[in-house]
Amino acid sequence: NLRKLNYNVDTDFAPVAQLAQMPVLVAVNAASPFHSVADLLKAARSGSIDYASGGVGTLQNIAGEYFNKLGHVKLKHIPYKGTAPAITDLIAGTVPVAFVDPAVSPHVASGRLRLLAVTTGKRSRLYPETPTLDEAGVPGYDLFNWYGLVAPRDTPKDVVEKMNAALAVVMAKPDIRKKMEDAGKEPAFSTPAHLGQLISSEKKKWGEIIKSAGIKGE
Repeated sequence: NLRKLNYNVDTDFAPVAQLAQMPVLVAVNAASPFHSVADLLKAARSGSIDYASGGVGTLQNIAGEYFNKLGHVKLKHIPYKGTAPAITDLIAGTVPVAFVDPAVSPHVASGRLRLLAVTTGKRSRLYPETPTLDEAGVPGYDLFNWYGLVAPRDTPKDVVEKMNAALAVVMAKPDIRKKMEDAGKEPAFSTPAHLGQLISSEKKKWGEIIKSAGIKGE
């Protein structure tokens, strides 16, 4: 538990490399009247619409509240205990829309669910036909999950650089990249400096969304 150990993400770690990123997906039931983000925004501005996520404080929840902020709407959050039950209820039609991770992909492929958008600023390589929220009517929207490797803060710079170089070799392997993509993650290797900048900017961005939406961990 990082809270109990009292770690400070700004001072206690040495960034090594970003490894991957993963979009959040805006999904609806295949029978939904929402065929675009514009449809969803129009409905949300004229009535109450619920959205599902994998739980309070998850990136899916943050993505939904960021949608509310930039889209100037107020979708009501319905938190689930994990992505799987949220997807199950989306398929059943219990909830009209969900902000979910790529675990939803098999159900999109089977035709039971439909994607409206991805939350990344640029189109995802994994979902090239799916528009971004920015393209679809929510200007400035750019949010994604990401994965990186850090070391203890006192790790010598030359050791960090050797770790980064070794990871670069691994991340260039086609089989590794395919395994990541099969798991819904886009390979996104970076320098230590880039990861450091990403940690700083994402902490600020997510923190502002969490504060403005009043999201509290459970």
